[in-house]
Amino acid sequence: MSVTRFECNLLVLLSLWSFTSESTVAAAASNKCPSITAIKPCKCDQLKQRVICSSSKKFDSSKVFKSIKTNDRNVFVEFYANPLPFFTLDEHFFDGLRFRRISIVNSDLFYIDPNAFKDIETTIRALIFTNNKLSNFMIPGRGDLFDAFRYISDLRVIVLHSNQLTEIPSNAFVPSHQQPSKLWFIDLSKNVITTIGENAFASLEHLTYLDLSNNRLKYLKRNSFAMISRKVARKLTMFISDNALNANSFEIGIWTNINRPLELYLHRNEITFLNRSIFEPLLLSDIRHSFELEENLFACDCKFKWIFDRQTLFKQRLKGITCHRNEDVWNLNASFFRNCSSLEYKANIESDASVAKEANVSREMASSETYHSNHTEVKMKSFAENEILTGDMQEGRYCPVGFYHCQHGACIPLSYVCNSKSECIHGDDEDYCDRKNQAVKEVLLSLLLACSANASSALRSINFNFNNDTIKLIKKLSFDIELT
Repeated sequence: MSVTRFECNLLVLLSLWSFTSESTVAAAASNKCPSITAIKPCKCDQLKQRVICSSSKKFDSSKVFKSIKTNDRNVFVEFYANPLPFFTLDEHFFDGLRFRRISIVNSDLFYIDPNAFKDIETTIRALIFTNNKLSNFMIPGRGDLFDAFRYISDLRVIVLHSNQLTEIPSNAFVPSHQQPSKLWFIDLSKNVITTIGENAFASLEHLTYLDLSNNRLKYLKRNSFAMISRKVARKLTMFISDNALNANSFEIGIWTNINRPLELYLHRNEITFLNRSIFEPLLLSDIRHSFELEENLFACDCKFKWIFDRQTLFKQRLKGITCHRNEDVWNLNASFFRNCSSLEYKANIESDASVAKEANVSREMASSETYHSNHTEVKMKSFAENEILTGDMQEGRYCPVGFYHCQHGACIPLSYVCNSKSECIHGDDEDYCDRKNQAVKEVLLSLLLACSANASSALRSINFNFNNDTIKLIKKLSFDIELT
């Protein structure tokens, strides 16, 4: 059974995280596990620095965490519970015991107190709550689920897959701290979400993956995906597949403030045509925008003429448009649209000049246009030309998945790392490249190119000790997303 692209990347990144974290903390050996009887029904893995709990009955969590805690500087890699016999994570639930990653799966958890992570908010990098009963339930005067996330200053990953969320409130992920959010991966799939509030993701400059698939979305408001942050080169991959969206589900201007290249997956909705006023401005604003549209209910009629007439611009970026006769829209010929109204045809012709002008602008934007924002310049070169992007590393800019970030800011394909040639100006792509490190790179690259259900076991099959150089290389290959 294969896994999806976003699951693959999460798998690889979390596995990388485990490698680097486990190697680092094992070398330090700073956290000491108590005896097994002292923390029943939990276990403490000294080697992997994980606290693992599995119980169907409630237990004294405070006693467990106090037994493990040794000094204020200790940070464990993960707290993992499957299942957790608590319905709520109450205030100060972890009693000061600090973790990089908190994973609670297959449990009846339905509420997280806004202060549940108090005193450990500076160490948490990822929160993974899969197959629970988390909802938008709010205790009066206390706050909701999203309030618990807002003050975690270094949070990178949130997974809320398979819960009972009904909405994403306005400003849901706006941090309460002063630092810019580092959140880049959000999985909200398989809930019952019907509503996304205004500016829900507005402050997430580093957002790279957003999964809203398998929900009940029927309408998307204008500012649902507005990005208040400056324009960035990082691509946002967004999944809104398996919902109930139709051709009229998108409010005009919904993509106006997206501010980054967008790869949008709309598989298995109820879309019969693409509204020109909604999608044409987005397609013309940047030639890197693309859509995956398989398994919808397209009726290829005159409403598609504006797309067909400009197939040289749109063919490679609008994928999966299959008509009700199972015919790809791009395989139709001009005669198919000859009976379209002369008025509509005239409108298309009159817009050709402005379309061509905007298309030229978008080409320049992908090849040489300079974005000016917050006194920062980002010069973009087309992937089609040389597969290299130039960014400002000091501004925290990251490269796309599958690319390595050179010290001077350029992005080069991952396959160029450790190939005995220096593509980076400072030659850092060839640092730490002994034979063992090359094996690590080859396994990771093969996982990215052909991800399968066996990816985790394949990655974990690398059985040798990681020296400092190898750890540095793994961090290089983890796409500059610093999870540890």
